[in-house]
Amino acid sequence: MLSTKSSKVESMSHYEVEQVVKTAPPEGCEGDDWYRYDIKGERNRITGYARGSLRKVTSYAKEQALNLNARAEGQSIYPWAPRKR
Repeated sequence: MLSTKSSKVESMSHYEVEQVVKTAPPEGCEGDDWYRYDIKGERNRITGYARGSLRKVTSYAKEQALNLNARAEGQSIYPWAPRKR
């Protein structure tokens, strides 16, 4: 994920999926196929909920971590949320 060159931005922008666990649905939601995922960064943690199979939710969480890393490195695929330092 990270290149071999080091910089302050890269060392602070590493996000990775810490865990994906089956959970009860969030308040107001139905279904029994909900998972909670935790994405850990050096300075913060992001918790999200998604519905689907364990494989799909894990894949989704990994994609979110990759997007967060890209955004922090100024390489976001989302033009409305760039982060350049």
